[in-house]
Amino acid sequence: MSRTSLTRFAPLMNDPDPNGASKAARDAWIRHGIVVIFPNQLKAMEGLERQLICAIADKNYGKRQ
Repeated sequence: MSRTSLTRFAPLMNDPDPNGASKAARDAWIRHGIVVIFPNQLKAMEGLERQLICAIADKNYGKRQ
């Protein structure tokens, strides 16, 4: 087994927690008023909801390519 300068961190590495992102997004909203919308949530939205969110994002961050 080869050793690198990162070998000591191997036990700390975990697969991403699928619920962790949702929990972090919820905490960001409750604690800081930050809204996080994941791409899969945007795809599941109805027409007007999605258009409104995209319009807000375009206004604040610029149009996507």
